[in-house]
Parts: sequence; structure tokens; C-alpha cells
Amino acid sequence: MKEMQELTDIIKSVFNEDVKDKMQKREIVDARIIFSKILRERGYTYSSIGRFLRKDHSTIISYMRNVHALLSQVDGLMVKYISCRDAFLIGKDLIYNEVLNIKKEVKGNNLSIISLNNQIEKLILERDSVTQMEKKYKRIADILNLIDKKTPNGREKFILKRITLMFNDIADGQ
Repeated sequence: MKEMQELTDIIKSVFNEDVKDKMQKREIVDARIIFSKILRERGYTYSSIGRFLRKDHSTIISYMRNVHALLSQVDGLMVKYISCRDAFLIGKDLIYNEVLNIKKEVKGNNLSIISLNNQIEKLILERDSVTQMEKKYKRIADILNLIDKKTPNGREKFILKRITLMFNDIADGQ
């Protein structure tokens, strides 16, 4: 909670907006999205971020799905994001401080740094997506492995039809 309040103050100083404000102005929504992104990078859950902002966790998930497009399309938003993230994370993570030192050494090429940051952010989102998918399919992993192992190449449509028939019979029998 202390970190969330600290980030709220940083966001307010950069965006001149309060992330807890209930208004739907574009600037406030952008500030909330940046707030959520930074906290997700820090390891906070969708639910904990949502509770703090008085939003549903699904709103935070939606923010994370749209953040990359927003950062690349809204002028100046990437700079605000980096400014907020740097101010919030400085001194909190040794690895992050080393990245900041490297950034300071590479002064002349800001576009490359922004491009690399975008790639890193995309990879983080892809990792989160794969992790969610892995959790979703964990309970049927043995079934999927069996189907993969026993399905001959070129027979996928046939197997799909048979599985569909089997599930229809199970549903009819209940």
C-alpha cells in the first residue's frame, strides 16, 4: 500500500492527474494505465491494483492488453511512462539500477532505447499471456499430451470430429 501511494504521488506530479479520480478523462485513464503497468511490472496482482484504484480486476487486465498500443500511439506517453517508472523503481531493484546506468552511458540514441523498451514490454505481456494460458490448461495437460502423442499427422480433423461426437454423447447422456 505504501508503494502504491508513492507511485500515486509520482503519477500525479508527472500527469497532473489523480489516478483515484473517478472521471473518465483521457488523461486520467492514461495515468491509471501507466500506474497499473508499473505495478504489474513490480509484481502486484490485477486484483490488488484494482482494489486500490476502486476498479474491477478485469479493468486492469484490459489496461494491460491495450498499454503497448497506447504507448506507441499517444505522443509523449512513453516519455511520461519511463519518467514515472524510473522515479518509482530507482533504488528498489539492483538489476534495474544497472539498466539505468547503462541508459545513462548510451546518451545519444533515445529512439533505440525507446524501441528496446517497447520490445521488453511486449515480451513481458507475452510471458504473462503464456503463464495465464498455462494455468488455464494445467488440469487437462495429460489429455492434451495424449491427443498430441496419439494423433497421426494429417488426421487432426478426423480426431476433432471423433472427440466432438464423444463429448456430444456425454452431454446427451447426462
